[in-house]
Amino acid sequence: MQRAQIFIAFASCLVSCKPYNTTSPEPPGLGPDEHLLLHPRGEPSALLGLAVTPGDDGQLVIANARAPGCKVRIWDVPAQWNQHIVEDSGHVAVFGVGYEKIAALRAQYGNRLRIEATVSNTTELRADLKGPCGDRAITSVFVGSGERSLQHFTGSGGELHAAGGPISASVGGSNWENIEATLEWSAPQAWGFRTSNGNSPVDYIRITMPETIAAGTQLTPTIETHAPLWLIILYQDANGDYGVILPAAGTQPFRAGAGDKIDLKKIEFNNLPGRTEDNERILVYGFHEKLDFHDYRPRDGRLTQQEANDYARTLELRLQNLPLVRWTTTEFGYTIKAEQ
Repeated sequence: MQRAQIFIAFASCLVSCKPYNTTSPEPPGLGPDEHLLLHPRGEPSALLGLAVTPGDDGQLVIANARAPGCKVRIWDVPAQWNQHIVEDSGHVAVFGVGYEKIAALRAQYGNRLRIEATVSNTTELRADLKGPCGDRAITSVFVGSGERSLQHFTGSGGELHAAGGPISASVGGSNWENIEATLEWSAPQAWGFRTSNGNSPVDYIRITMPETIAAGTQLTPTIETHAPLWLIILYQDANGDYGVILPAAGTQPFRAGAGDKIDLKKIEFNNLPGRTEDNERILVYGFHEKLDFHDYRPRDGRLTQQEANDYARTLELRLQNLPLVRWTTTEFGYTIKAEQ
């Protein structure tokens, strides 16, 4: 009876009291959507946009390539800090090659396996994702130098049995031993990452018109929007010259609503002199905020051909610095064919 009472009291303390034989406060971990890599990796930008899925045993596995249609725009954010991190082995992420290794270790050590790392971070790479990148995809990568150890809990006496469950990775002291030599990397590499939903909403803009048009045909392209957007619409002819359709000279800026179908003015499509087939395109840019629209719209009044070309090419460059969550774009290419 006395022995049972001691056992119950000791087990209760393992849950509610400070960890046994702790020599320092509990080391900080990462956020709920942040994870360590089992192995630091070069080319950190290549991780952005990769899907992360749980394996059969719950281990996080990183895809070897981006999903078809997943597009990534990368931002480099200086982020210098040092951190000591302790994580349960199930919270780290691996590629296919590393999965077998960590799975074997978890099978051997069960819930007594952790990763301890000390990192000196220098940069955070962030990504705007567009398209079907996955329900859970990498949107930020932490880059820096450091060291990490794979450790297992040795315990002593009845500690493991008294706990009656998984050993917290934060339990300190001398109860953890390295399984292998500590891995160190001095050159900055990707050592951790952050995930979020990588699936873009449905296409915000859709252009409806024929892909092949007989020369001399007059028709009205239709723009369908699936969100409230301020619109800029351009066209590019077979010579590579641009023109502005919206905002039209002398008209007010146009804001489309969700589910709107906008008929553009009727256009007559013709080949260039001496040509029997030409390729052209219509480009639509939609901005969620009016201030962004005003910042990127063409100047008021009619533009010369040179001004229109300069505006269109500068617009593409400027938009590279605007996060994708604030704008969207689509284009539609079509062919004009002369009757034979």
